[in-house]
Amino acid sequence: MATPVSIGNFITEIVSKRGGPSNPTLYEFNVAPSSTSKIKESMKGFGIEWDQELRFLNYLNNEIQIPGITFQNSEVRQFQKGIPVKMASSKIYNEMDMTFICDVSSLPYRFFRAWIDFVGNVEPDAEKFYDATNKRSFGVSALRFYDEYVCDFTIKKLEKYKNDEVLNVVLAKAWPYSVASIPMSHASQNGLVKLSVSMYYEYAKPTYNTVTPSPA
Repeated sequence: MATPVSIGNFITEIVSKRGGPSNPTLYEFNVAPSSTSKIKESMKGFGIEWDQELRFLNYLNNEIQIPGITFQNSEVRQFQKGIPVKMASSKIYNEMDMTFICDVSSLPYRFFRAWIDFVGNVEPDAEKFYDATNKRSFGVSALRFYDEYVCDFTIKKLEKYKNDEVLNVVLAKAWPYSVASIPMSHASQNGLVKLSVSMYYEYAKPTYNTVTPSPA
């Protein structure tokens, strides 16, 4: 028989001993190019100062996800009729989606569009790229090598106690595969312009840190 949990017990067990509920608004992320990546230097050609822009992207981030994991399964028939068994066959890391609020300079769009253009081997010089006589402007150029554009994307889950990093999740060799359309409308004059970005990566590695609650 289940034992009722009183408010007092909840405060004692969850707040006093476990630090309370986790806050979904306390987080930050970082993007570190791999040792073989050339993206950080090349993005300067697109007018992107990597470290400085990442700081502002954290301010403009509206939503981010710590990706989940899914197992594909294979069905194995047993000797007994009607009793199939599903067994794990492969592990799949879910795609990572995030949303940004655009400032007047459209920094999120400029940053991730420059990253995607870098993957597409686009010339940083806009005049050359958009020249109608340049074949590369039609997307027929060869894409860059995989190791040149992937980065380690780290999501840091913070908490109110000294902003300790209680959970770090590293998405190894991540890169943006989709920059969504930006809807605009005269019907939402007081709304916010938002941008959705989706990323692929190879695997996610979590690191857990112990936090000792010390409320003021």
